[in-house]
Amino acid sequence: MMINAAKGWSPKEAISEALSTRINESGNTFLELAVHRNCVEVVELIFVEDRAYQHDRGRKNKGFMRLIYTAIDKEYKDILKLLTETYEAQVSVVHKGVTDLIVAIRKRDRGMNYEICSPQKEL
Repeated sequence: MMINAAKGWSPKEAISEALSTRINESGNTFLELAVHRNCVEVVELIFVEDRAYQHDRGRKNKGFMRLIYTAIDKEYKDILKLLTETYEAQVSVVHKGVTDLIVAIRKRDRGMNYEICSPQKEL
């Protein structure tokens, strides 16, 4: 429904821009609303519709960490998986795996932190 609304508001060539830039009266984008409401299908659809989120298409990581923190705190596992996969696809090789460490720290998971930071583990 949200995707169709964005499509209706915008010319066809501006759909991806509408999905990422249109905000509601509270200042939230479609992606932010979908994450906060745990709407997995909507998040998936936004990532499919908005070419900037697709692998090797561009960089659209602004605000991603905040959304990842939200998904961790609210324990939205499916949303967290989608966000981290999309984020990791956009970052340089040097930063691959950093979201696993962030999740472990945020959850205060000592065992996971030790595993990730062990000398044998490459980030």
